[in-house]
Amino acid sequence: MRLLAIAVLALVVTTVSACRGSIDERANSQITITNATSGDFIGNGDNWQTITLAPGETMQLKVERRTDHANGDVETVDVTNQVTWDVKTAGVATISPTGLVTANAAGHSEVQVEFNDGDSDTTDNDVARFFIDVAAPAV
Repeated sequence: MRLLAIAVLALVVTTVSACRGSIDERANSQITITNATSGDFIGNGDNWQTITLAPGETMQLKVERRTDHANGDVETVDVTNQVTWDVKTAGVATISPTGLVTANAAGHSEVQVEFNDGDSDTTDNDVARFFIDVAAPAV
């Protein structure tokens, strides 16, 4: 009886470890920011572009998370409403929780975008950046 209990426990531990490894540690994800209207690339974890707006001008952004699973499946999900936006230079621009950028005052700023899925998987690349330039008003 004791041997049977040890065998069952070993089977459960092996099954849980195999499932967990195939879902968590073997998935690789990255977020990408695009202009929601034109589809133009703006940024991801490796490449940062600059958007230029005039004071008062707006631009709707879209953030997608692509996950490549170990079994070959690829999943792309719109996570625009699930990210945090951090404009590093106060006053240059604001970004709503839905990704609407509003240019406020002339200047330049880095913007960091982060998607937190709650896991500690180090293969995730759930932070992206881009720059925003707000041009001085025409005189």
